[in-house]
Amino acid sequence: MRLPAYSASAKDICFIWAQPFIFRDWRISADLEVFFRVSLALEGTPIDGGAWKKSFAEVGPANICATFERDGFQPSSHYLNRHYGNCNRSQSAVILGLPTSEKLFPYQCLLVAEHPEITGSFLQNLILEDDNGDYIGYVKSETGAKLIGYKDRRGRELSEQVVALSDFTQTLIEEVIEITQPLRDYLRRNGDPACKELFLTCGTSISSPVGANFPNWNRSKFNATPSNLEELRVQFSPYEEMMECGIQEFLERVSLTSLRASCGVAVYLRTKDVTEMAKALGHAKYDPSLLGRYLPEAILAFFQTRWIRIFQRSFICEAMKDSPYLLEATTFETMDELHVFLKNHALRDIPSHLRNPENKPETAQSQARKSQVYLSIDVGIMTALLSLEAAVNTSEQPYQICGRAKYWADISRAVSEEIERGSDSLLKKHLLVAKSHCNPSRMDKIIYATAA
Repeated sequence: MRLPAYSASAKDICFIWAQPFIFRDWRISADLEVFFRVSLALEGTPIDGGAWKKSFAEVGPANICATFERDGFQPSSHYLNRHYGNCNRSQSAVILGLPTSEKLFPYQCLLVAEHPEITGSFLQNLILEDDNGDYIGYVKSETGAKLIGYKDRRGRELSEQVVALSDFTQTLIEEVIEITQPLRDYLRRNGDPACKELFLTCGTSISSPVGANFPNWNRSKFNATPSNLEELRVQFSPYEEMMECGIQEFLERVSLTSLRASCGVAVYLRTKDVTEMAKALGHAKYDPSLLGRYLPEAILAFFQTRWIRIFQRSFICEAMKDSPYLLEATTFETMDELHVFLKNHALRDIPSHLRNPENKPETAQSQARKSQVYLSIDVGIMTALLSLEAAVNTSEQPYQICGRAKYWADISRAVSEEIERGSDSLLKKHLLVAKSHCNPSRMDKIIYATAA
């Protein structure tokens, strides 16, 4: 289902939702290429040379894979011509499952989506191995796997950052290591310190390995190299239905920064707590400017006014709780809202000096209270209870009434009967006024169970 173009906040939320799903599928295709290379190699025969003038079909993908498994990554033109023939190097790179430009980007995106505290600089500066080839940036223990890197913007004392990986993100790291291992082995053989890095790439085809940068997809780049855009369209076309916009617009919006911001928004939408959002983003402390930097303007405006409305309703409830006009002054939109109000104002703890005036031992006191429930009753609370009870009693869909509505309707019935049986004139007066203001229509929309 497509949303109207004017629905900016809805499009922002769809963009937040869609990114991780798209990158999960894109990453699977990258990992499968390595699997196919190893499988094809078993069917082929390593080539010893002499393939200069042969086409890709003549050399055969199985033989190319078998040669790669024997010789490893070899980027020199002389070697490639002799062993892989006169074929498209980009095509060979795909068959071999090599980490060409942008191939590792879905892994980086998924790591950020699962761990929003990870920044682009953290990934770019992540060192996998030390000089001896021992892992220092990816550490496994009995308690789980961790990434250890640095986030310079946190300052010298807080710059080291440890990210506890989930089972899924541990799998991602293992796959990245597997995909980049041929390049790492080549760099180590040639004494290149870049072999220590986790994210490596061999360019657009089969070139000397370097540290992987993040793609910079924008309108001017696509205009300058239309072939790059068309290639990406082919890669992303299976996921177009997940996008709220076209493929090109999606690509122009996607970056690790925008994805991380989307994750921050998702945390805020779920918790309504900017402190939780700051924690999820790995901030050492809450920054008041955080909201404006990460939340889309439409979403920020909505939640700011939403909290104003919530506080206004709270003030009205508190001020009108003794009034029979409570229901007219404020509208409870959900059963949860009414439940919280009644729980806070009707079911109150009795002060200890009134609950146990004779200072009896705790055991005797507990036994005396076992069959007693204390309620605070005034006209406003009684009006709300009677209106709820009447809505439950007159409902045409009794089987769909939620448990909390039935619970408070039962309490209302019991309280009314107790007041009528008793001799307290003030309570009887409260009950009489509440009955005259009882309005079940104010409650009929909130008493039903909502769909899960």
